Amino acid sequence: MGVFQDSWNRWRPMVSERTEIALTAFGLGFVAAVSFTCIALHLFAGASAWVYAFGAYLFTVVAVFHMSEFVVAAEYRPHDASPRSFMIFHSPAFLIANGVAWFEFVVCGCWLRLSYHPEPTTASVTFFTLVALGSYAVRVLAMVQCGSNFALMVETSKRPQHRLVTHGVYAYLRHPSYFGWFWYAITTQLIALNPVCFVLFVAASWYFFNDRIRDEEAILASERFFGAEYVAYRKRTSVGIPWIG
Repeated sequence: MGVFQDSWNRWRPMVSERTEIALTAFGLGFVAAVSFTCIALHLFAGASAWVYAFGAYLFTVVAVFHMSEFVVAAEYRPHDASPRSFMIFHSPAFLIANGVAWFEFVVCGCWLRLSYHPEPTTASVTFFTLVALGSYAVRVLAMVQCGSNFALMVETSKRPQHRLVTHGVYAYLRHPSYFGWFWYAITTQLIALNPVCFVLFVAASWYFFNDRIRDEEAILASERFFGAEYVAYRKRTSVGIPWIG
């Protein structure tokens, strides 16, 4: 991630962070407007379910995700707030995964209508969009309730103000932000009805979070962090992702 971000920093326009934040927010607002237009065209003007799926997918995957990531960081983790908080250039793997998903949806589905790609319906798009947004809401709630204790990168040294959060959604899920992101990520592929990317997203997300949670919990259970307190907390909570924890 660091190498990729450094490369982007060298090539991006020479603007201040505030200007970059404003331009990014404007772009996401435009994306939201396009998505709402597509949704309205289907609901009120008789456009096909493909248009509805495109609008819902665009809104869920681009507008909601990237804007929410920044807003939560700016409000609850101001020390982390920067243009990178939009998570648009999260990592090469993130960009590739989203690029492949858009290709399967737009080219294989919307344009070529390949036989393997199911055709969306109003009911399927609405249902899976609500599930995806509900799953992502768990991640947002987790970031809000964790406050300054939350970090996008695994921290290996304990900050003086670092506390083990066990209230709210953390009383039931010990990694609610991962839970929300896992179910959100795979459900977005059901909005688009991408058969191939659904399987790939399930596999990639599971392996990523399996490794991440294992490494993170080893650190949290160490004496450098919370030790026995975390071990006891782990026993009474769940991860919420199949076959992890």
